[in-house]
Amino acid sequence: MQKLYSLIKVYKYYLLFLFLPLIFFGKVIFDQNYMLYPSQDIISIFSQEKNLFQDSIKTSGAFPFWNPYIFSGSPFLGNPTSAMFYPINLLFLIFPVDSVFSYVFMIDTILIGVFTYLFAKSIKLDNFSSFLSAITIMFSGPILTLIFPGHLVNFDTFIWFPLILLIYEKAIKKQKIIYAIIVAFPIALTLFAGASQIAVFSLLSAFIYFSLRTITNLPKINKSLYLRKTFVIFFLSIIIGFLLAAIQIIPTSEFSKLSARSDGLNYGFASDFSLHPKQVISFIFPYFFGNPANGTYWGKGNFWSLNGYIGILPLLLTAIALLIKPKRLSIIFLILGLFALLFSFGKYSFVFPFFFKYVPQFDSFRAPARFLYVYVFSFSILAGIGVNSFIQKTSISKKYLSKIFIAILTTSIIFLITSILLIFNKNLQIYEKYILNNSYAVGINHLRLYFQFTNDIIMFSLVLLIFAISLFLRIKNKKSTNIFKTLLILIILSDLWFFSSKFISVRKINEVYTIPNLIRIIKNDKESFRIFDKKNLYLPVTERNKIENITGVHSLYIKDYRDFVWAIGDHENKPYESFFQIKKIQHTIFLNLLNVKYIIENNELIKNADFLPRAYVVPNAIILPKQEIFSKLKNKDFDPKKQIILQKNPGVNLTNFSSFKEVKIYHKEPNKIKLKTSLDAPGFLVLSEIDYPGWKAYDNDKELEIFNADYILRSVYLTKGSHKISFTYEPTSYTVGRNISILTLLLCFLFLIIKKAFSLIDIKKLFL
Repeated sequence: MQKLYSLIKVYKYYLLFLFLPLIFFGKVIFDQNYMLYPSQDIISIFSQEKNLFQDSIKTSGAFPFWNPYIFSGSPFLGNPTSAMFYPINLLFLIFPVDSVFSYVFMIDTILIGVFTYLFAKSIKLDNFSSFLSAITIMFSGPILTLIFPGHLVNFDTFIWFPLILLIYEKAIKKQKIIYAIIVAFPIALTLFAGASQIAVFSLLSAFIYFSLRTITNLPKINKSLYLRKTFVIFFLSIIIGFLLAAIQIIPTSEFSKLSARSDGLNYGFASDFSLHPKQVISFIFPYFFGNPANGTYWGKGNFWSLNGYIGILPLLLTAIALLIKPKRLSIIFLILGLFALLFSFGKYSFVFPFFFKYVPQFDSFRAPARFLYVYVFSFSILAGIGVNSFIQKTSISKKYLSKIFIAILTTSIIFLITSILLIFNKNLQIYEKYILNNSYAVGINHLRLYFQFTNDIIMFSLVLLIFAISLFLRIKNKKSTNIFKTLLILIILSDLWFFSSKFISVRKINEVYTIPNLIRIIKNDKESFRIFDKKNLYLPVTERNKIENITGVHSLYIKDYRDFVWAIGDHENKPYESFFQIKKIQHTIFLNLLNVKYIIENNELIKNADFLPRAYVVPNAIILPKQEIFSKLKNKDFDPKKQIILQKNPGVNLTNFSSFKEVKIYHKEPNKIKLKTSLDAPGFLVLSEIDYPGWKAYDNDKELEIFNADYILRSVYLTKGSHKISFTYEPTSYTVGRNISILTLLLCFLFLIIKKAFSLIDIKKLFL
């Protein structure tokens, strides 16, 4: 029993990391019938992706490199959010998909807590201060409000940031090349996790930290040698990390170059979701601009992208860390945190415009406010440094503590009195005039907003008051350290619980994915076809029911395909938006060519009688430049059953004596399509699937050249006779990336073995 008690005492913080998230995620963790809700992106995007991933592995034993269910077929491997090689996503192969999202959110919460705790210890904070930093980031607003919009990949990506800094911290001190290999693995995991933007932000922030830490750690002699050696470790780690992740990076790069965002974003779109400086007030009073969970948010952008609430006490402790003999580390994290905040201001600051204009890749990302994750981490560490000052006996004198106590107590009383007056007066006219400016929050109950604002002030007052009391106990009784620590933890957890728990709601899975009648009608039709859901209202249930759609919701899709869909009719000219908005159908031939049998408009199912089969043979072909194809397709004299439009000469007869003939597909899976047909004369087989690098065609096991037909479709030339045709997605980008990743992995392990790595580094000291 004594041994068990000793173990609990040693590992108590790790046990708390496991236990505390259950307060937030308990219901969905222990009951697989429930899922996190609303989690918009999970419902519309990620659930469908993971179902495809699970289904493909279970049915065919192969990774689904192609997604046939959105955008008439789209690269799945090349889409970073598929995150097929991210280890934690193996859980989606074991458990019901919609339950796993809850598990992964909780695992992420635990991991970011543990990694932050270990990092804080590595910079010489005591166990408690490290724990306080950890729980601040674990349950902070920018982290847990990710659940509300379902931005799981952002969380998956950012959790490795503290671990990267932890190993870099060791590298700076030890200057051993082996750390370049060790840190390369969490860098690779960052790249595998699915959020390219967050990966770039994390690595940039790691570079800033590494540079500042290296400069402040310069020895008195051999400074130049020290700098060269240290930065070699950094850049080598980045190179190795990218090589390890090549299996994902190379296919993603291929897709990006062909996507609608291949030429970068325009400044207006990229700067969307910039944090307006005035909204920083919500970092102290979180519901100053309302609450999206109850429909009262009236601020700019969306709440979860612009939210930086880490709790009142951590902000206060951060101020104390900077006011009381700030150390080098405090200055470094202040610089990193302020840089992240200024970048998050986007178009309202000079930092984002500079990076957008002059730094490669930064013109490919939207929502600069996502840099707030780095702000949260930096200020969480500063909060730990601040509380560490209270715990160390020599850091703050009793006299100084008394001054802090009086200042905090006075402030808390002033705000408490103010909140009481606001509650009893209910003076909406002043609130509407000076806060809502008589023009904001139109259509929202102002009285409800008023009380949310006063509740914020009450919470602010109570946190300060309880902290003042804990300080008083600390001043009067030096032996009350444990009481002081307990009160601090309770204040932070209570504050963040009241804030973050509002964004963690659950709902039964079968209620979220109920199948409407019109989807049942479509599902019961066994013919091969696609649908056109004009407003994407049914996207959450179409893909999971294996219904193929010509639209979808995602930031990456093929540029030529977007232009093809736009040709259907009047549309909103938003070239970078994550979905298509066709206002009016004017040219049905584009729907016909895409094998669209059903159109969903205004919750009604409309049948398209003229749709073309998924596969068919036409006798003739014409050759036109790419820019002339749309005009030809829109011409009323053009008959897609008699001829196809090619962009290059196929080197075969363009005029044949065959006739239009439908070809049946007898086998279909994400990466492979098989067909059979017999022809009396040569002709062109048209497959209503997207032409994309990596697709190969075989006729009776002999490879055929695939020709681009009708702007975006695939076609092969068939001679007279019987044909057994297969189209297989075998992307070279995957093969090259896989080989690079495997070779890099083997070389890393070989290096570790040769250098006897585990004897050169004290693993216990790294992680405990």
